[in-house]
Amino acid sequence: MKRKNTVSFVLILIALILASLACNLPTEEPAPDTLAAEVAKGNIRFGGTGNVTYIECQDPTATVTVSIGEKTKELDGVKFYDFINPVTVNAVTDGRLQKTDKCEKTNPGDKYDWPAKGIYYPKEAKIVFTTCTQNNDDADGNAYLVGEGFEGEYACYDKNDGGLIFKVAFSAYQISK
Repeated sequence: MKRKNTVSFVLILIALILASLACNLPTEEPAPDTLAAEVAKGNIRFGGTGNVTYIECQDPTATVTVSIGEKTKELDGVKFYDFINPVTVNAVTDGRLQKTDKCEKTNPGDKYDWPAKGIYYPKEAKIVFTTCTQNNDDADGNAYLVGEGFEGEYACYDKNDGGLIFKVAFSAYQISK
């Protein structure tokens, strides 16, 4: 009986190791003649809408543009093993949020941008956000190619004290080149 348990344990351990290795294998290139392949080439833009959260207030009226740059293996002096694409996201609102006893919009005629930069990894069909470009602050978040566009979110944190500045959640499905 003891030998049977040992054999079962070894088989389970081998299965877990193989499963772990399979998860770490490189993913495949996007299939030709698909939107994923077109995005991987770069120089494509998606438009959509977003929700900006600033000082605990939400503005669901943002106009969002996701710009995927030309594919490259080097970005800002960093070399990559696979091709990647630089990404810029702009989330523009009319007016700015202000918190008094409730959330209010001020300066409704002015445009405010809540931008971020990131890297698109074609093999994963994923954007990883790295920088919020207003003050070169830190960004955290991801977006994914879903069907015919991108869904995602990012948060911007002060590079000095790490405090949350703003968050953006967005959907961008309108393609323009």
